[in-house]
Amino acid sequence: MLLALLLSVPLGIISAYRSGTWIDHSARLLALAGFCIPRYWLAVLLILAFALNFQWLPVSGYADLMTDPLGNLQHAALPVIALGVTVAAIQTRFLRSSLLDVIGQDYVRTARAKGLAAQAVLLRHALKNALIPFVTVVGLELGALLGGLVVVEQIFAWPGIGWLMIQSIDARDYATVQGIVLVIAAGVVVINLVVDILYARFDPRIHYV
Repeated sequence: MLLALLLSVPLGIISAYRSGTWIDHSARLLALAGFCIPRYWLAVLLILAFALNFQWLPVSGYADLMTDPLGNLQHAALPVIALGVTVAAIQTRFLRSSLLDVIGQDYVRTARAKGLAAQAVLLRHALKNALIPFVTVVGLELGALLGGLVVVEQIFAWPGIGWLMIQSIDARDYATVQGIVLVIAAGVVVINLVVDILYARFDPRIHYV
């Protein structure tokens, strides 16, 4: 998710700021490609490119973070890229659309009429209000990632909570399945709570009694 935010926020802002230019078209094309590419297919392409051809990263497996932090980063690189790129594509499209909608509001035109620079209007006034639907999308994607992505986990032989649930169901280990469901449900509740708090942080009109 951190990689997705690092990619989607700058791309979404630049695409909205340079709307209609080649920069905007390029960012939209990249976002469309990332949105259309299946995650499992992207994972296979990453393995072929970086693990088999260039041999920069391991094909699959897992290294403990405490005992081998560098190995952990190397093993996590390809799964993180495979997931981060596809999630970033969705977030970029939403942030761009939200920014373009806010830029057309009257208060943005008023700020420009007062002589404020376009960058200041975009970052200080428009972006804050555009982040409200963007935060909603980030919360939904984070909840989906929390549930685990079984196919990607299996491709990279990465021990994730989704694959653990599949194994537990096959073994009829109902206690483990119930524990996993409880953890996922609690995580989704916490994510929704954080999203609601961020709503009030970004929009002063929203407050909770």
